[in-house]
Formats: sequence, structure tokens, C-alpha cells
Amino acid sequence: MNALPASPETVAPGLLPPPPARPQAQAQAQAQAQAQAQAQAQAQAQAQAQAQAQARRAVKKRSPVGPAPMSPASTAIRTPAAPPPTASVASALSSGHGATKARNSAANAGTRPADHGAAVTITAPPAPALPDLHATAHSSAAPAGALAAGGGNKLHELLATALANNSDIRLADQSLREAQAESLDAFGQFLPHLNFQTQTQLYGNQTNQPSVSLIGSTIVVTQGNNYSNYLSVMASLNLFEGGQGIANLAASRQGVHAGHEQVSERRMRTALNVLAGYEGLQSLQWQLRAIKRSLVFMRQDLALAEQRVRQGNESRIDLNQMRSQVANLEAQRQDTEKRLLKAQTNLALLMGKTGAFDLLQSGVHDRIPTPPEFDAAAVEGVAVDNLPSVQVARAALHKARDRVDAVRGSFLPNVNLQAGYNWIGTSSQGFGRAIGSTSPSNYTVGISITQTLAPFTGHMAKLDTAEAQSEAALIRYQRALQEGRQELRVNQEEVRADTARLAALESVYARARQNQKLMEDLYAHGRISKTDLHAAQIKTMNAGDACRDARAQLHVARWMLYAMVDPRHVADSLLQKTQAEGVDNAAPSSSGAGAEHA
Repeated sequence: MNALPASPETVAPGLLPPPPARPQAQAQAQAQAQAQAQAQAQAQAQAQAQAQAQARRAVKKRSPVGPAPMSPASTAIRTPAAPPPTASVASALSSGHGATKARNSAANAGTRPADHGAAVTITAPPAPALPDLHATAHSSAAPAGALAAGGGNKLHELLATALANNSDIRLADQSLREAQAESLDAFGQFLPHLNFQTQTQLYGNQTNQPSVSLIGSTIVVTQGNNYSNYLSVMASLNLFEGGQGIANLAASRQGVHAGHEQVSERRMRTALNVLAGYEGLQSLQWQLRAIKRSLVFMRQDLALAEQRVRQGNESRIDLNQMRSQVANLEAQRQDTEKRLLKAQTNLALLMGKTGAFDLLQSGVHDRIPTPPEFDAAAVEGVAVDNLPSVQVARAALHKARDRVDAVRGSFLPNVNLQAGYNWIGTSSQGFGRAIGSTSPSNYTVGISITQTLAPFTGHMAKLDTAEAQSEAALIRYQRALQEGRQELRVNQEEVRADTARLAALESVYARARQNQKLMEDLYAHGRISKTDLHAAQIKTMNAGDACRDARAQLHVARWMLYAMVDPRHVADSLLQKTQAEGVDNAAPSSSGAGAEHA
């Protein structure tokens, strides 16, 4: 019999073709077995010593979970044959690179190759069952997903709460209300003004001569001590006021238009901010979940590495490096949790309602819906002009120019048409009609011309102030146009970049799934260690998370671009989409990600 050679390369049983049949060599070996027993024992002992020396010199960085090394003494025991290699393993071993990698992985596992010249067939026990790593990695995210599944679409609830309670929207509503009241007041200046006056007067005259008194616009003669009741109703209509009234009315109309646009702008910005904050919160949740998942695997690998150090098969330098990696991951977990808390706080502030933070603590798992279809060519033409911020700035510019016209009109006189009715009632003898000199009532009609002779410097100061405000409004309008064009370019570039990024990440994810499938097959046949399988699974799940994150970012970017096409209805569209979506996006595993990408 030939002794087993000591070699660092190990090929797991069941993957190589059976040794060629050599009947003569086997018969000769059996005939001389007893004569060569002592020499064979010495050769086996020497081979075992050499194999152990080589194993000590080889620093293994992975934990073996495949078939355990078999001593020469156990080679005579026949064990059940390993299952035949799968198609993926066969394809991997068919090429030189795949075969070399498989052999190197098996060498790290600590097995020894079979001797095809020997009469004994060495087979390995079945590979241990693969643990449910997905369930272990996602155990922390399952409760949050369960809460989301029972709570409906949380994104819709957040949007509805923010649009109903956000302080910026409520302030814009009050500004619109104020502008409408100002417009009503400006319109009322063109209607007749009614003045109503009533009074009771007491007259004292101790002489025997009549006296003359002025009651309203009526001269009456009284004698003796008496009193009277007086009633006057006066109507005044502004005929000409130098253009102030028309200019003020036009300015107030522009204020109402600006108020409506400001409400639309605040609603649009609030909805988009909630959407962006929701996506950022989801991204941080996925990052935190990936870190926790890596920590679970790294701690398992660290425990195996500590066991190898105790057995003398691992370097303490490598063990310390692995401990440093675990410590760095723990620090990343703490930092990500802080960022997640800050993101939850910022998103809760947008809600404008007490208890919004508690709503976010259970996690956000709903998928961000896609925006409605829109014509991308129309974006270039009307997007900037349709922006509510540009409309607000344009209305403010028109309002400021109307204010300038109103101030200039104050230099001209005001012409008013007046008409009134006066009634004088008596309550004592000797007043008015008692001496036959007055009528109890009269009518008055007249035109009033008023010219304000205020200091000329005051008029010029008001005019200069109005013109300065008009120039400032023009500057703000130009800045709003520039910001709108810049926003359009940024949104278009983000859509293009996110589309390309998603395509690249989907390709990476597809390759990661293929590699994971190959690694699982290799692990099932004892060709790689558990740590290698962990690394492949982590790469696949992280690639799936990256695809979901990129897809969510692309949807947000498309919503940003759609908001420039239809800014006044983007908030309502988001509400309708999220309400119709109703899909719970609990934290999925890599298999769930694969279904999503399929």
C-alpha cells in the first residue's frame, strides 16, 4: 500500500473521478500486507507528522465547516459517498481558475487529497445543514415590518398629516386670507361712503333776544332755554383720486394671486420634503440593518477565529484585526443610529403635529410610488415659468409697480360727490319753528375737492420708497428665474444619473446572486468555509439594499422633476398614489430583493 502524501492542497471527496482500477497492484498489495505492516505504519506516521507541520505553518484566515480532516488510522473505514457535484460546481471546476480556487479553499478547510493509488476509498460525511442566515440577519427588522403591515400605508399618513398641519402651509393660508381682505378693502373704496350722525344739543339763552345756532350744516334761530335732536345721513362717492384707488385695487389683486401661488409652493415643497425625508430615513434604516447583519456574521467569525487561535491554527495578529473590524462596525452602528434619530426628528418637524415622532419610531417600510407619466419635452418650455416661486416673485413685482403708481397719484387732488339729508327735531317751545324761522329738515348735494398740502419732502420720500421696493421686487424675480433654471438642470441630471446608477447596481446585484448560488453549492460539497459563505451572502444582501435605495432615489428625483411640470397638483397626486399603493415594504431579505428585481 502507498502512504498518503502530505500536501497542503486538498480536494473534497466526491468531486474527482474514481481512481483507475489496478487489479494486479491491489493483489500484490494484499499479498504483501502483513510483510509490510511495520514499514507502512512508519511511513504513515512520518506522513502525518509532515502534514501537521505544514498545517501549523499555514495561517488560515477562514473557519472550516466542511469535512473534518481524517487521520490515516481511519482510512480503512468506508463512509457513504458524497453527492455528485451540481452543474454550478461542475462549471466552476471545469475551468482552471475555478478548479484552483476550489482546491485552495479546500486546502484552507484542512482536508487531504485521496490517494488514487491506494485501495481504500476515502469519503467525507455529509456537509452540515446550512443555518437560516437570512432569518438571523433580519430578526431585528421583523417587528418593525410587522407593525407597518398592520398600520396601512405610512407614507400616505405622513403626507396627509404634513399637508394638514405643517406650519409653513398654515402661515401661507393666513397670508392669503390677509391679501383677500386687503383686496376687499381696496374694492370698497369705489363704493359710496355713508356717514350717519345723530346728536342732542342743549341751548341756553337768558336774554329776551333770539340767538342763532349752527346744527350740522343748518343755521337755526333759538330763543330761551331749550334743546333739540339732530339727525344727519351723508353719502360720499369718490369721483377722482389721482389713480390711487385703481392702482391700489390692482396691487391688492396681485397680492391675492401671490397668496394662492405661495400656498401652492408651500404645499409642493412640504410634500417633496416629506418624500425626500422619507427616502433618507429608509436609506438609513437599510444601512443600520446591513451593519447589524454584518455584526452578526462578524461575531460568529470572531468566535471561530478565537477557537482556531486556541488550537494554534490562527495568528493573533489576524484575530486582533478581526476584533478591530468588529469594533469599527459597532462604532458605525452607533453613528448610524444617531443619524437615524436626527432624520426622524427632522421629518417629525415637518408634520407640525404632536406625536409625529412616535409614528416614525416604528420604522418606515412603504415603497415610494412612481410619479404620473409626463412629457419630458414640455419640461424645457414651461417648467420654470410654472414654478410657484417664480409666480410669487412676478406677482410681487407687479404689486410693487402698482404701489408706485398709487404714490404718484397722491400728488393730485381728490374729487368727491356728496349728498345728505338733515332732520331737526324740537323738544321745547321757542326752538326753530316756534318762531317761524327754520324748517325741520333739508337736503344737501355738493362736490368736494380736496388737495393735500403736506410737506413736499414727505411725498418724495414715499415715492422713493415705493420705487426702491419695486427695484427690489425685480431683483427677487430675476433671482427666482435663475434658481428655477438651476433647479430644472439639477433635477434632469439627477434623473439621468440615478437611472444609470440603478442599472449598474442591478447588474452588480445579479452577479452577486449568481456568486452566492455558486458559493452555496460549493459549501454544500465542503469546498469553502462558512466565513466565505457569509461574505457572499452579505454582498448579495447589501447589493439588494443598494438597488432598493437607488430605486427609491430615482423615484424621488422623478417626483422632483414632475413637480416642475405640474406644481399645483403634485401634493394631491402624491396623496392619491400613496393611498392607491397601499403596499407594505417591510424589510425584505435578499430573496425578497430578488423577487423585486425579477
